[in-house]
Parts: sequence; structure tokens; C-alpha cells
Amino acid sequence: MVATAEGWAGILRGYLRHCPGMLAAWSQGSPVDPLGAPLADRDRWQALLWQRLTTALAGWPHPGLRHEQLLEGVRGADPAALPVALGAACVEAPPAADIELLAALAERLPVEIWQLGPPEEAGAVGCPLRERYGAARAESWRRWEQAPVDVADGAGPRADGPTVGVGTMLGLLQRRIREGRTADAPVPADGTVTIHASHGPDRQVEVLREALCDAFASDPTLQPREVAVLCTDIAAYAPLLEADLGATDAPGHHPGHDLRAGIAGPSLARPNQVIDVLLVLLALPASRATGADLIALASREPVARALGLDAEGLERLGRLVERAQIRWGIDAGHRAEHGLPGIRQSTWIAGVDRLLAGLALADSPLARLGTVVPLDHVDGSDAGLVGALAELVSRVRMHLLRFAEPAGIAAWRARLLDAAADLTAPGPDDQWMLNHLSSALTGLDGAGADGALLDAGDIAAVLRRLVAPRRGRPNYGAGSMIICGLGEMQAIEHRVVAVLGVDDAHVPPRTAAAGDDLLARPGVRDELPVPNAARAARQQLLDAIMSAGERLIIVGAGADPRTGEALPQPVAMADIIEACTGLEPGAVWERAHEGAANGGAPTVLRVHPLQPHAASNFDPDAPGGLLSFDPMALAGARAGAAPPGPAHRRSIWSVQGPAPGEEARVMSIDELVAFFRDPIRAWAGRTFGFLPDDGDDEPPTGLPIVLDGLENWAVDEAITAALIAGQPATTVSDAALLGGRLPPGRLGTDLLGARLPALEAHATAVRALLVEPAEHDVLWHDGPWSVSGTLESHAGRLVRHRCARLRARHLGAAWVELVCAAAGGADVREALLLGKGDCFRLVAPDAATARTLLGQMCRLRLDGLSRFPPMPPDTCLEYARRTAGGRRGAGAFLARDYSREVAFSPVLQWVGASWRDIEAIGSEPEDPLTASSSRILNLARWFYGPLVEALHLWTPGARHDH
Repeated sequence: MVATAEGWAGILRGYLRHCPGMLAAWSQGSPVDPLGAPLADRDRWQALLWQRLTTALAGWPHPGLRHEQLLEGVRGADPAALPVALGAACVEAPPAADIELLAALAERLPVEIWQLGPPEEAGAVGCPLRERYGAARAESWRRWEQAPVDVADGAGPRADGPTVGVGTMLGLLQRRIREGRTADAPVPADGTVTIHASHGPDRQVEVLREALCDAFASDPTLQPREVAVLCTDIAAYAPLLEADLGATDAPGHHPGHDLRAGIAGPSLARPNQVIDVLLVLLALPASRATGADLIALASREPVARALGLDAEGLERLGRLVERAQIRWGIDAGHRAEHGLPGIRQSTWIAGVDRLLAGLALADSPLARLGTVVPLDHVDGSDAGLVGALAELVSRVRMHLLRFAEPAGIAAWRARLLDAAADLTAPGPDDQWMLNHLSSALTGLDGAGADGALLDAGDIAAVLRRLVAPRRGRPNYGAGSMIICGLGEMQAIEHRVVAVLGVDDAHVPPRTAAAGDDLLARPGVRDELPVPNAARAARQQLLDAIMSAGERLIIVGAGADPRTGEALPQPVAMADIIEACTGLEPGAVWERAHEGAANGGAPTVLRVHPLQPHAASNFDPDAPGGLLSFDPMALAGARAGAAPPGPAHRRSIWSVQGPAPGEEARVMSIDELVAFFRDPIRAWAGRTFGFLPDDGDDEPPTGLPIVLDGLENWAVDEAITAALIAGQPATTVSDAALLGGRLPPGRLGTDLLGARLPALEAHATAVRALLVEPAEHDVLWHDGPWSVSGTLESHAGRLVRHRCARLRARHLGAAWVELVCAAAGGADVREALLLGKGDCFRLVAPDAATARTLLGQMCRLRLDGLSRFPPMPPDTCLEYARRTAGGRRGAGAFLARDYSREVAFSPVLQWVGASWRDIEAIGSEPEDPLTASSSRILNLARWFYGPLVEALHLWTPGARHDH
């Protein structure tokens, strides 16, 4: 309701300013349109609404009536109360209401109007640039000619202002615009007009900074106060300009930071985050309320402070939310409002219930509390995080229930203050946020009619007005280089004028009028002097060109910021190029792009590279003649131009990390297993401190419908683990259906029913092997080397299983455990591995062999933690199998095997080592095997050769000789 009222009030303000006679006719019961014709049937509601509004405010004169009373008061005022004379300076002609006021004043005293631009300039034709861009000024003079007041032109340079050289490109351009002529002959570029085509807004600001520095460097007499930067979108460019031109004392900073720039744009002050939180809260019922939204709410600074969450806690909380399968929806009721009733799983409240149940109940046996299945493996150290999340969701639900009921403004003030107190805790320096909210809401206590009820959308509209960006305080005339909007210093002369952000999106700007606005109807704009943003923007650009005293700088979009591909030439830029040079602008655009790539003669148009450290930015012979002043970019350009040295040729896989200390010689079985499961991954993790992401960081936000391979594996693993633990199949099925990983309803039931028999068979085979359990404390020493840990066996066997194919990393992990058991004297004779479609038996080596292998493994791990170990598991296993089989050309297919492994390994893809790179790594004298000149072949035969010899196919339930 409030948003609708604000929109309607804006339309009425336009009517009052531009067609007050229409509202007067409406008040008298005559429904007419802005042109005086009868109002269309579809628009008659506007006249009726206006009549009801004026009737309801009978004791409070509306603006239209107050305007009429003002005119009557001026006409009947005591002459002594009026000034002797009145003058007004106008950039554009004022709206009809103001002209009526000036006409009324003109009846009582001398009134003179100074209109920007001479009338002959507005009315003459012949210069295409003026014809296209000077229509607003021509319309202004046409309207003044019909007004009963005297109008004088306010054009003409200041007596002490800068003058333009007659023979320069800028001087000729301005002269042709004033005289209405086109270029008689091509005009060579002389630097007085420069047009720069760049990429996105950030790069455009960097280019502008270089152009300004060039202007100051080329003219030592130029002062910052004599430069104006006009932005087509000051709100978007203000933060970038502040970053690139704001004062700084950082060492080695760009000289552009010393230009004393003042930005008259939106304030960069810190926003009120408490109000932002309330706006998020008010918007939740209409949104999907995803798990990401929950984490985003908890991550807001006042909310995180209230919950006692730091950066580490928020990261852990995100993992808990993902594990609890919180997808979208606050609760079942919220999801029903979005057209999905009866499905509670994966909502905020369902996820919190699972986390709380997981804290309170043991993982085994499986429990079910109504529709809640406890989340397994919830660590007790996460109790504080789970409690904070539960408290947040509880408070959000409570306040949303209160917000759902419409209420008066006083009740809403109490609700919002309570919500702010419950959900936020601003820091000591941010208490002003609560005070700002309270004072702003107090000011609304008298708003609205008695008994008027407002809903959440109305209050959100009110709060959005409180956080709307506000303009900073202009510092015109303070001696600094002023940066402002395109029309804020219209036609005010400066020696250097720069226009930033010239593209088709801003010149003219893309605006959309309200569908109910009668002033926006076809034909009305042509007959009435209503605002026209496109025409005004073109006029402002033309005035900027005419206000440049010695140099005009145009910066705009010329290439895509992501791909670097050239964009179509902006229309405004093409018009300026044509007016400056007298050449066809398309040809100039093409030549400039060719010159940027291949070198060429300087032109009025300069196409800039994407990066500030590109070599062409520092090449005095580059087309355009603009050199960069950035010392950091110069260092980057020099580094890029330097001949490649050893440091430049280093690839990721050739990087050597810090050598492990002596403590690395003492390790656990788990640490040794983790290394040989995937040696390259272990090296990358320790050397670089992170691993490349092998999936999407964003948690899923939709309910599962079709499961991908990884999701299928996760479901199978969870079900199989529960079945192996002895849980009843019905209990396991219920837990899977309520856990959030399976599709809801019949889809999930059918999917589970199709795969449950195979999973039960797999679990039965595994359970049959889990007999005679025993634990073995393994401890092995060899000089400084030590390996220790505990292994669990069943009837003298290590039993390992997974619901997927068994690959080299799984076989390698079991082999390391088997070697450790044999070297430590544990009574373990073999390992059984059960996978999906394949089962294997690994026979333990004898004790002496195991001790030798274990010592070699320890030494290789120590080396591989800091230096790249060329052991891609699947490739090495395939090579060892072919070698053990005695096949000729065992290495003939290694390149193919390696490429297949790279395709499924994010780590190998990130490392970027080709097969030739891997194969070229030479043998090391310290390696256990040095028969080949290629280290990968030696390591594959040393580690996977004995493994393959001990590996046998195995069928569950069959007898095997030991």
C-alpha cells in the first residue's frame, strides 16, 4: 500500500508541475487528459481518486489549490511587500506551474529571465551534433517565447575564463556547433579532444585517471579547480572514483591520488546494517528462504555479534547447514504458501530439529522423533553453533508470525524495535544504528490515518526510504577538482572537462515510465513540456562539450570487460567523432581498434587494453599518445616484457614446498594411508595450503528430484552403513526418506525401493565378514622412523567396503594398512575389499618384506610432502598390472590412462602437468627402485607391483586357500 501510494504521489507531483490545469478540471468534476481532451475510460479512475483525495483532505489544501492561492496572493499583494525587480537564471525552462508564478510576478514588477544558450544557437540547424543533442534547449526557448516575461540569453564566456584556440580541434568543434556548420574537411587530432574506449566501469576510471594526470603533466599551470569530471552515472562510479582518486599516503601510490578530487555524489558513509537486517526479515516470507539465505542472515555483522559467531564459527555453521540438508523454506507453512504443501523436509526448522536431535541422541541405533531423523556425527564441540542457529531460526519465526498481521504504525514501531533488539547486537561504535532506527520510526508515529493498517510490504517500503543512498555534501568552489553528475555543472566553463561513462546505456539513459502516468502517453510528450530524460541527457552532454576551455576528455565503453571483445560503437561517441573529425565514425572506430592491436598513427580515438600493466600503456609510439603514470603497473609491464627466466618457467608441479621437520618421521598409520591414497593430492595440500575445489561451493537450494552420481553414492553409503550396523531395513528406509537427500514423496519412495535390495545384499555380504573382531596396536620403529596406530580385524582379516567401484586409491590404502600390520607383528593375514561389482583379496606380505616396504614408504612420504611425487594412482596401477602380466609395451597406453585420470581429478587438472612432463621427471638415487630413467615407472612398479602380486579376485561366500 505504501509503495503504491508513493508511486501515485510521484505521478501527481508530475501533474501538478506540468499540467496543473488538468487537476483543476478534475477538482471541478471534468475528467480531461493533459491535452484537455476527455479522459479515456481506462483512466477515469485517476480523476475519481483525485476527487476523493481532495475531499478527504478538505481541511488541508492540496498543492494545486495552494498554487492557485499563491498566484492570487501575488496579484493582490501590497507593493511594499514585493521586491523592486526579480531575475532568475535557468538552465532549462521551468515547468508550467513555475511559469505561471513568474507571469503573475511579471504583472506586479519587472521580471527578467536569463536562459542558458542564445536563441539563435537553439534554433539554427546545420550541425548534426547540435540538432540531435540541442533539442531540449530549443524547446526551452520555444516555451519562453510564449511566456509573458522578458528572457535574455545567458550565454557567453566569462571575461576572465579560458579561451579555446581557434585552430584547435576543440575550438573548431565548438565554433561549428555555435554556427550550425559541419566539418568542411578532415581535422587532424591535436590532443584538445581525446576519446577513450575502454572496458567496464573500473577500467574506465583507471583510464580517466591516466588522462587527467597527462593533462596536469602537459600543462604545469593547470590547477585542480580548473578541471571538472562529469559522470553519466555518479552513483555507480563514485566508489570507483573514490578508490582511484581519493587521497592516500600509501608508498608508491599513483600520482592520481594527489589531484585533490572532491566527489559530489552519493555518500560513502557506512549503511545502517540493523535496518538492512530488518529489510531481509521483512522480505523472507515472499522469498524462497534458502539455506544460503540463512547463512547470509547469520553472517551479517550485527546478527553474528548477537549470536557470538566469529569467522571460523560461521564457516563451521555453513557446513552444518549443508549437512542437515537445509534447502529452502522456513517451515512447512512457508513452503505451503509457495505452492508446495505437505513437505517439511529440508526446511530451516526441519534442519535445526535434525541438528538438535543429533546432539542429544547417539548415532546408533537409528532413532526417529516423529518426522525428525537425527543428523549423525554431530560433534559435541558444535553444540554452541547448533544452539545459536536454533535460537536464530526460532526468533525469526516468532517475528515473522508477528509481522504477518497488519497493524498501525505505532504497533509496527514496537515490532521492529523488538526484532532489532532480538536479532542484532551492534558493536560499541555502531550503536547509532539502533538510535537512527528508533528516531526514524518515532517520526512516523503521526503518519497514516487513524486506524489505518499497514502490512509488511508497506513497512519495508518505509524502511527502504531510510537506507536510500544520500548525496554527499558538494564542495563546489573549494579549490579541488570537482566530480559530479553530468547535469550538475551544466555549461559552467572549465579549462579541462572530462565526461566519464559514455555508452548507450547512459547517453541517453534507459528509463521506464509508470503505465498509469498520463504524461508518458503517446502524443503528450510532443505537445506538453514534460520531462524527457533522454533529451535532457543529450543536452547535458552538448553543454559539457561547449564548456571545455582547453581540453575535452571523453571516456566510455568500447570492449567487453570479461572477454575483451570489441563492442558496437556507442552512438554518442560516434556522433562526437564525426563532429570532431568530419570522418565516418565507423571507419575511425575500426582503425582505432586495428591500431590498438597492430600499432598505427595517433587518432582522436584511443582504444585501451584490458589490463593497466599492458605494455602498450607505456609505449610512447602507441596510437593515442596516452602514457600510464602507474608505477605498480609499470613494474608489472617490465616483468611481463622481461625474458623468461627459471622463475618464469616454473610450473605448479615443479614448486617445492618447505621441507618437513624431524617430527614428520614419526607418523600414524592414518597419515601414511592418507599420503599413499593419493600422493599428488597430499603434496598439493601441504605445499599450497589448499586443494582445488572439485565441486560447487554453493549449497543446493532446491529439493532433489534426480540424483547425480555423487548424490547417489552418498545415499548408498549412508544406507549401507546403517544396514551393516544392524539397523532394521524399515528404520533405515524412513531415515533415508526423511534425511533430505532423496526426492520427496513418491519419487523418493520409488527410488529407494529400486535400489534397496542391492544395498541389503551388499550389507549382508559385509556383515557376514564382520566376525571375531579384534584390535591390534601397531608400533614399528626403525631408527628415527616410527609408525603407530590401531587396526581392527575380523577373523584375521581387514575388511574394507564401499558402494562404488574400487579404484587405485582404495587398493593402495588397504595395502598400506596391511603392510603396517605385517611389519608390526599383528595377526592379520589378508584384507578383503568389497565394492560395487568387484571384490578383491589382498594377501599380507611376510614380516621382513613388510618392514622393508614400510621403511621405504616412510622415506618416500617425507620426500613427497615437499616435492612433487609423480604417482597418479590409477595410471600407476594400470602400468603395474600390465607389467605383472608380462605384456609387451606395458607403457604404451600410459598417456591414455593418464589423460583419463586427469579428466576426473580436479587436483591433476589444477597442477597442469602433461604426460610428457610426468614421464620426463628423472629417477632419484634415493628411490626404492631406479631401474628406469622415468621416476613414475620406478615408483609405480615399486608400490603397485607388490600390491598387484598380492591382489586376487574374490567372491563373497566362496572358499579360498590362504
